[in-house]
Amino acid sequence: DRGSRDGESIHTVQKIIFSIIRLMAILFVVYIHSYSLSVNFESGVAVLNIPGWLVYFENLISQVVSRFAVPVLFFISSILLFRKERDWLGNTKGKVKSLVVPYFLWNTAWITVWLLAPLVPGASRSFADGGIDIQGVGDVLMLYGIGDYPLVYQFWFLRDLFLFNIFAPVVWAISNRAPRATAVVSLVVALQPLGLPFKQGLPWFVLGACYVRSAQIRRPFLSIPFTLSILAYLFCSLLGAFNHRGIVAEVAIAAGVIAWFKIASRLEASKLGDCLVALSGWSFIVYAFHEPILSLLKKLCVALLPGTWPCLLAEYIILPIVVIAVSFGAGVLFKKVTPRLYALSTGGRV
Repeated sequence: DRGSRDGESIHTVQKIIFSIIRLMAILFVVYIHSYSLSVNFESGVAVLNIPGWLVYFENLISQVVSRFAVPVLFFISSILLFRKERDWLGNTKGKVKSLVVPYFLWNTAWITVWLLAPLVPGASRSFADGGIDIQGVGDVLMLYGIGDYPLVYQFWFLRDLFLFNIFAPVVWAISNRAPRATAVVSLVVALQPLGLPFKQGLPWFVLGACYVRSAQIRRPFLSIPFTLSILAYLFCSLLGAFNHRGIVAEVAIAAGVIAWFKIASRLEASKLGDCLVALSGWSFIVYAFHEPILSLLKKLCVALLPGTWPCLLAEYIILPIVVIAVSFGAGVLFKKVTPRLYALSTGGRV
């Protein structure tokens, strides 16, 4: 058991593995959001002239390989919740601090940017329809993701995770009574290619509860060979990229969850693993900063650079790396200048 190495507890090793997975998932989320076949400007939509092979490549990376990221974040969040003693009221109070407060702070910050930026001369061109049009309370609620996705799309994850935590006692009761049957149903729901509500999150949150509850579920998951998990992930991804909304792509996502657990377990005791764990402390900042910055940089590139395939390929590969680096730097500066606001806006994450 790796958990007994040098006196380390299983939970300590698991924490390291989860930190590595969390960081890698957030980095891949940036590549998910880098996918675009067109770009919206105030003057209209610019359709990108992307050759077929590059569409396949972007589908492969953004729509299949990277798509493990959101399910795995729900999965490990569930494991971390259900493996400890269950104080549901105390847990909900804690999630208000770690999820709800950052959710409203960051949405308010980016809504403010979207409201004010079009007032800057020349900036309105980068905003579809000239920016935000608020006609009433309903529009404000929609911007905050109440009844729809929030203005800054990625924050739906915080919203849904909080809702799942509210209903965690129900999830645990069902998983505790019939863990294997619940796991099978959840996996079937996760693998079906239909756009069901909560599909990206709820099945994986329930699977996390089943994983904690039943050793009969943990053992097969942990016993899958490393090489087999990687090959299955790559093979299904290569096939799934031809139809990223099909069942094979969904299987690739599930294989990706397993494969990244295996990869993180291999990295856990390495120097690279130590580096990734150190960087994982900034993963929330990358999550919070990346999408608007990526969107604006994408529009800038489309406006200024030729639409040839070398430029499009370079933009696709390099822009996310630039955004990740800028987000890390902004996080370091943010924490140094206003440490209290940083702690509040990250939910107390260190």
